[in-house]
Amino acid sequence: MRRVDGISRAITSHQARVHTRIALAVIGLATLGLASVGLALNGAGAAQGAIDLGTANTFAVLAGSTVTNTGPSVVSGDLGVSPGSAVTGFTGPPNGTIVNGTLHATDGPAQTAQSDLTTAYNAAAALTPCTDETGKVLGQDIGTVATPLLPGVYCFSSSAQLTGSLHLSGAGTYVFQIGTTLTTAPGSSVVLDSNASSCDVFWQVGSSATIDTTTQFVGTVMANASISVNNGAVIDGRLLARTGQVSLINDTITAPTCAATTTTSSTTIPGATTTVPGATTTVPGATTTVPGVTTTVPGATTTVPGATTTVPGATTTLPGAGTTVPGATTTVPGATTTVPGATTTLPANTTTTTANNR
Repeated sequence: MRRVDGISRAITSHQARVHTRIALAVIGLATLGLASVGLALNGAGAAQGAIDLGTANTFAVLAGSTVTNTGPSVVSGDLGVSPGSAVTGFTGPPNGTIVNGTLHATDGPAQTAQSDLTTAYNAAAALTPCTDETGKVLGQDIGTVATPLLPGVYCFSSSAQLTGSLHLSGAGTYVFQIGTTLTTAPGSSVVLDSNASSCDVFWQVGSSATIDTTTQFVGTVMANASISVNNGAVIDGRLLARTGQVSLINDTITAPTCAATTTTSSTTIPGATTTVPGATTTVPGATTTVPGVTTTVPGATTTVPGATTTVPGATTTLPGAGTTVPGATTTVPGATTTVPGATTTLPANTTTTTANNR
């Protein structure tokens, strides 16, 4: 029995070492897998709902060739041009005025802003899926007060026209992908309802945009070519032209002041559960010596003639031959152990979005 106990203890110790090694291997693989998941999450985090304007965010007006102005236009925010250098009509009242911003003509900030504008323009153009509204008039066929547009991506394969009042309803990002030109009718407007914000409205225009007289416009216009704003328009947003000019006539352009908000979410990823089979051990049975059966053999009875005398023979006890019986060999399967993977909480990428501060 002492030998069997020793074998059992040896088996238990061996199993413990095996389980430890396997558990460490599982944890190592889980850690590697989680690192891969983290990389995947980091890569996915680059795709944001809002369009990141980068340094172009501070510009109310940015042109590729020239900025021209007639009359007492007021630009609130930076005004810049690059790679062109001409800015006319901004010499202060009674001409154009820049407030809460700086004039940047072919300098480092203007060049960087143009580069960031290109990135933002391409990002907006690449967003999918989109709701195809080609041929529909904004403010008349879609986006009316009865059927406002909700946050989303809306695309026009060619031109887009705004007539009347376009209603945008709800907090979130609105992106308008326009294949060629954007034009507004005189006196038209964009109306924000139910916490919609000018910080989150983007117009990606394939060629040029024309905002007609007294239009009340909202959002950031990113035109591939030029932007023309006629007399008396008010823009709560930005006019950003990649290659062409921006021309103003007695207009008011105010870059939105958007408070930065940081939201962080975390994801709990359970570790993979691994079943570890116990080591199978063969335990030889204990050897047992079985004593032979003891047999009593009576001696032979002898009759001697003469006086009749019966002499009993001597009784002899013969011990049986001892037999060694080997015990049966038994296979004892090791205990099967389930090793749960380590549960790890991965912080998601921190995403900075913007919301209207006003």
